[in-house]
Amino acid sequence: MAPFTPMDVVFVRDVAIQAKVGLDCWQREKPQPALISLRISTSVEKAAKTDNIEDTMDYRKMYHFLGSLDGEEFPGVFSLAHDVCHWALEEDGDHKLVECIVTLPKGLLQSSGIVYELAVGKEVAQGEHGAVRDVIKTSILSVRNLRINCIIGIGAHERVHKQPVVVNLKLEARDEDKQENLAKDLEGIHLQFEASTFQTLEAFVSALARYCIFDLDYYEVGVNAYKPAVFAAADGPGVEILRSRASYANTQS
Repeated sequence: MAPFTPMDVVFVRDVAIQAKVGLDCWQREKPQPALISLRISTSVEKAAKTDNIEDTMDYRKMYHFLGSLDGEEFPGVFSLAHDVCHWALEEDGDHKLVECIVTLPKGLLQSSGIVYELAVGKEVAQGEHGAVRDVIKTSILSVRNLRINCIIGIGAHERVHKQPVVVNLKLEARDEDKQENLAKDLEGIHLQFEASTFQTLEAFVSALARYCIFDLDYYEVGVNAYKPAVFAAADGPGVEILRSRASYANTQS
């Protein structure tokens, strides 16, 4: 068994800026609030021994760089996150992995916002004389607390009145260009499922996963959904699933 190698992380959380990152929740090209977090995998052993800030990643530099992005314009949230990761990798050649988390609290109507997580590492490219390049390790888009009102349930009253379903999505994207018009793509989820009718949450989350994979062209999707109005003394029953394109390899889309 290989020896365990601990991973130390230096981070700055939720630096608040205003920036253009594609379309806003009203599908306008206007600045919107964004919270940026940066996590840098490194070793803190030397600084732990010397107690000297010069022997570690100076998080003041991280904070000032993130703050300098206020008022800037990016094609989309991916471009913003990638620029942050690239800066962190270039700031110190010893860093092997960095992660940028961008939260758009007003990025999507009827939700608590959009969160985009990008992790980038350095690798030596084959056949390029040892050239080092940035390689994307993780590219995850999350939608928090999307509220969809639809007909769902088996009770007589549930078949008459729409009720809220609170949905949390985690989407793995393989196509970076998709992320430039997130508000438009994700609004389609709301419109499609507000008009839907289901008896069970199981059918609801399964249909939503298929829609994200085949209609919105995401590679993998995690769906968590619950009905907050069902029980008086609980947040409600819920279902959570994880699906990918491979899940439907032997079925028709």
